[in-house]
Amino acid sequence: MSVGVDSPGMTLPPIVQSECMTKEEANADPVPSLDKGACRAIDIRRSGSKVTWKVSCTGTLVGRGEGEITYRSPTAYDGWMTLETSGVTIRSKVQARRVGGC
Repeated sequence: MSVGVDSPGMTLPPIVQSECMTKEEANADPVPSLDKGACRAIDIRRSGSKVTWKVSCTGTLVGRGEGEITYRSPTAYDGWMTLETSGVTIRSKVQARRVGGC
């Protein structure tokens, strides 16, 4: 998985990581994993190979945003998410693909 972040005045190089997942984890929808801490995925919509959602954050981090993932194949997806907090919009891009068994 590769995740890159852009915000005004700052672009970070993509973070690339490998993760060993069970078959169930690999087949699970990645959007609910956003429901951690103060942020929640809401208004999740699926249409064909595309999933869109909105993000709402309360607590220490207050903000809102949206995101989209497109499944390119049974083993790969890419997408993006934006989050606006304290007047700053942060945009992240993700690319993920299965590279083999654990």
